[in-house]
Order: sequence, then C-alpha cells, then structure tokens
Amino acid sequence: MTALSGVVQYVKASWIASALSEEDKAWKGGEVTIGDEGSPIQVRFVTPDEAAYDGYYQVIANPLLWFPLKW
Repeated sequence: MTALSGVVQYVKASWIASALSEEDKAWKGGEVTIGDEGSPIQVRFVTPDEAAYDGYYQVIANPLLWFPLKW
C-alpha cells in the first residue's frame, strides 16, 4: 500500500483486496493511515468463494502478469 501514499495525500481513496487470512475476514476493513504523512485510506476486504478466487488468480491474474517468455 505504500505505493499509494503519494496519491492519498491529495485524493480520497479506497483499497479493495481479497481477504486471505482469518484476521482479514474478521476485520473486513476500515480506515488505515499510510505513508510518512499518515494519510488515511479506506481498506475493504471482500471474501469471494473459493472457485471465484481460483478462477481469477489462476485463469486471469497469473497468466497475464506472469506470462511465460519464449526465447
């Protein structure tokens, strides 16, 4: 989230992420301060069902972000 610290100094922002731990699932989100300035950002955890998360991660994210290079 520190990559957003420069942005949240100037605009109201929200970070939406998948809840991976039991703590994430229990907390669900709220306001968090980040960066040297202590700028606030809203954090919201979503809990997708396992098939949806697996489909996103294995079918969309990994192939697009970590595609194999052909030399």
